[in-house]
Amino acid sequence: MKSLLKLLAVCMLLISLASCGATSKTQPANEQTGETGNTVESSNTISEDEDIQYAKSGTIISFETTDVNGNTVKSEDLFGENKFTLINLWQSWCPPCIAEMPDLNAINDEYKQFGVGVVGILLDGNETEGLTDGLEIIEETGAKYTVILPPENIMELLPAQAVPTSYFVDRKGMVLGLPIVGANPDEYRNRIEEYLSEGH
Repeated sequence: MKSLLKLLAVCMLLISLASCGATSKTQPANEQTGETGNTVESSNTISEDEDIQYAKSGTIISFETTDVNGNTVKSEDLFGENKFTLINLWQSWCPPCIAEMPDLNAINDEYKQFGVGVVGILLDGNETEGLTDGLEIIEETGAKYTVILPPENIMELLPAQAVPTSYFVDRKGMVLGLPIVGANPDEYRNRIEEYLSEGH
């Protein structure tokens, strides 16, 4: 538990580092390229003309999995509760992912009255260590929003080159716009305000 608190303290110092490689915690970092498995120094919104493949706006996703407590979760039920949902893909070993969790919790609390929800997908949650660490992180950061385990085909449904990567979907599971790569709570709020003003 003390090591987790130290990790959180380090997270705050490393807040300028916006995302971590998505493939494994042991993969070497290359901060110059931003390619798969590498760290990315700044958060960014993806543009349509980039070569990296992400779920396209208008794609409908559907899955069944469990939450971190073992309860069955169907995407239709999860997304159907909200006008739209911010889906945050994260891993237990990623400092920027952990550092933004209190902000995600605040966003969830702030916007739920407007029909907006936050769902975390713990990408390494199907591994014993990832789930154990993830549960400790959820408790330590006070995250109250739903965190689920990744469905088997998560990278087909919501591809991510780095974590955190955040998508928005409507109540039918339709992807809205392009993902936000890197920890960027201000951009999440901007996107939420934009979608609310458009009547999503």
